[in-house]
Formats: sequence, C-alpha cells, structure tokens
Amino acid sequence: MTEYEQNTPPRRIRLGCENSNSSATHRKRVEWIDTLKVLTLFGVVLMHSSYYTIYSSFGGVENLSADGEYSFLYRVFSVIIGGISRFAMPLFMAASGAVFSWGMGKFSTLSTLIHNKAKRLLMPFLLVTTVVSVPIKYLAGYYDHSTHVLLDIFCGQYLLLGNSHLWFVVSLFYIFVVFYLLEKSNVRKNIFYWGILLGVSWLATILYHFMGPSFGMVFGLYGLLRYLFFFAIGFSTFKYWDEINPLSWSKQVLSWAGYFGIATLCLYLSGHTEIFVIKAILLFPMDSALALWGCVNMVWLARSIDRCIALKSSTIYRFMNRYNYELYLYSEPFTYVLIAWIVSWFGQSLFTENTIITLAYVMRFFGQILLATSVIWIVNLFKHKRIQLPEK
Repeated sequence: MTEYEQNTPPRRIRLGCENSNSSATHRKRVEWIDTLKVLTLFGVVLMHSSYYTIYSSFGGVENLSADGEYSFLYRVFSVIIGGISRFAMPLFMAASGAVFSWGMGKFSTLSTLIHNKAKRLLMPFLLVTTVVSVPIKYLAGYYDHSTHVLLDIFCGQYLLLGNSHLWFVVSLFYIFVVFYLLEKSNVRKNIFYWGILLGVSWLATILYHFMGPSFGMVFGLYGLLRYLFFFAIGFSTFKYWDEINPLSWSKQVLSWAGYFGIATLCLYLSGHTEIFVIKAILLFPMDSALALWGCVNMVWLARSIDRCIALKSSTIYRFMNRYNYELYLYSEPFTYVLIAWIVSWFGQSLFTENTIITLAYVMRFFGQILLATSVIWIVNLFKHKRIQLPEK
C-alpha cells in the first residue's frame, strides 16, 4: 500500500460504487491524485537515471567525465533533468499535503498521528535502509574508498548525512507532526504565516548552500525546513485545484516552454556569475517561484491525463499507481549497480555519443523499475501475497 493510499480514509476509497454527486467528486480526487503521483514517480526515477558521480563525506561513486566535450543530447537531457529537479520534491510534499487535507480528521490526537506516521514512514526507512539500500550500495562499490565503512554507513545512511533518497520519508514524518500542531493551534493563514514558512524554506536553502549538507541535513531536518512550505501549499489549495478545469493542451505546452526557458536561464546565470545579489535572487525567490510553477504545470498535466482512459487502464500505469510508494523506496539504490554496469560497457562514449547516452537513460530508468519490482515481488512472496493491481 502506498503512503498516499494509507492517508486516504477508507470511506473515500469505497465511494466508487456509489452514485451521489459527492461520491463522484471524491472519486475524481482520488483518480487525478493517483495520476499526479505516478507522474511524479516517473520524474524522480528519471532524475535518478541522470548522474554518474555522487560524492559525499560518507561514501560515493566517481566515474568518467567528458571534460566538457558532451554530446548534444547529453546537454539536452541535463537541461530537462535540471528543470524536473526544481519541482519534483516540492511536488511530492505538496501532494502529501493535499491528501492530508481530507485525511487529517481521522487523527484525533497527536500521539495517534505520530504512531501512524512512524509505522508508515520511519519503520520503512529503517527496514529499507538496512535490508536494501546499504547492502546494494556496498556491493556496487559505494564504500570502496571508505576507511571506516561502518561509521560511514551509520552517518551517511541512518543519520542521513550522506547520499540517501530516504531522507524524504523521515522529513515527511517531521512535516506531518509540525503541520498537525500548526493546524491544531488554529494559526491564521495570512501573509505573515506564508511569509514565515517561505522564509524558513529560504533559510534552509541558505544553510545548505553555504554550510554544506552536514548542517541541518542530519536525520532529515533540512527537508522539514525546506519543504514544510510546499506541504502547507498543497494542504491549503487542494480544493481549488480539484474544482477548476485544467488548461488546454496548447496553453500547457506554452507554460512548460516558459518554465524550462526560465529554469535554463537561471541555471546558466547562477553558473556564470559571482555577484552575490544575483546568486541570492536566483537561489531563493526564483527557485521557489520555479518550484511552484512546475507543481502547477504538473497538476494541470495530471488533470488532463486523468481523462485518458486507455492510459489509466494499462498494466504499467496501474502497477505504478498501486506500488508507487514501494517503487520510490526500492528503486534508487539499484542505480549504483546500473551505473557500474553501464560505465564498464560504454565508458567515455556515455558522454559523447547521442545514441549511447539515450540508451543509457532507457536502461537505467527501466532497470530501476524492474529491479525494484523484483524486490516488491520478494516482499509479497515473504508475506504470502501476490502482486495486486487496482481494478480497471
């Protein structure tokens, strides 16, 4: 069961067999949020298919580079991935906030919320880190250059000081707790409320940028500060996005073109200027604006695709919908295995040959999905269950 489905009250899920107008509205909410989370997972796995060098103080992988002589498609893919990376995690957080907006009522006390979220988020973090992430990274050579492997594993993967995709679930646990307290305290959502949340998000970005990942990153605290704002946005605006009609396809294309144009310009300027004021504007206000712009574009896209019955009936879509949370948990560690294989096969041509870089992206994307699927199958086998898909 995905974290999204776990936050959805059973009453809402069963409404599909009823005929009231209210049930139709609730059913539509579930469906387009399903589409949104499938699209978001697609983007996150695509991001995890783009890098070949990951370095931290607690392990990493270093591979070849082209020393600036990159192929045309490599540069194009880099621009696309860079654009996706600006809104992918804010969108994850906003979607979680949107779902929480109608599921919060089932948590009568803070202790009930903490118990539920610890079971759904912290327990998977510990289990997946121990059983999947650490063993796979070790076998893939992530710790080949470590002099204190056990310490690097503890600090990097359990305290989240190194590179671990599971920071997201720990940060989300904190966000649920903090936001619950904010809502129960009946804080007025005025300009000061949003200004403070946005300021905290910028502060986290400043600390991370100037002081390194070790400050505030420990055990997901950076994610709490950075993304609480986006969770609150999703919580507060879900009803609005559920009720309006999406933009036409032509307007969506124009909006995406504008988004990637501005994102590419900001990326270029931030890498070609040392003027602090310009860097500050690009890093904070523009970064937040682009994240929100990308989230809005993705919501419109999800609302439009939600009307495509043929796509939603496909096995791949239904599988990614049903096991969205599990695919996120299991897929990323396998990218290190795939990097080792692909680098050994293709070498320098990964960066200089258009055909090879395209093939590598395809292999890494579907490789992560297939290998994560194998873990899902093993887990279900251990639980004496078969892989199940939602009904068409």
